[in-house]
Amino acid sequence: MSVLSISSPGVHFGDDTAARRLARHVNDAGAEVRRARPTVPDQTGNLWFDLAGTPFPHQVPAFERAFGTDRLLYGSDYCWTPPPAVDAQLATIDAAVCTPSFPVVR
Repeated sequence: MSVLSISSPGVHFGDDTAARRLARHVNDAGAEVRRARPTVPDQTGNLWFDLAGTPFPHQVPAFERAFGTDRLLYGSDYCWTPPPAVDAQLATIDAAVCTPSFPVVR
C-alpha cells in the first residue's frame, strides 16, 4: 500500500474549487508515480538529507549505505535552538564513526 500525505496547510487556501482541483492534481501525480514503480533510489535521487537533529550513530551510516554521501548537508535550526544544543549536535558529528566516503574534517 502507498499513501500520499500532504502536510499542513494541505490543499485548501480558502477557495473550495481550487482546493478540489489541487487535490485531484496531487492525487493524479501520486498515482502516476505509483504506476511507474520507480525504485527507492530513483525516487530519492533529487532529495537532500539534512544532518540537523540526531543523525548519528544510525541514520547517516544507513543513508550512506543506501544512497552514498553526495546529498548530505549540515543544517540546523540554530536561531531557534539553544547554543548548548547546537554544540551537542556538532559533538555527535565529531564523534561519529568515519568511513572512507564519509570522513569527518576537523
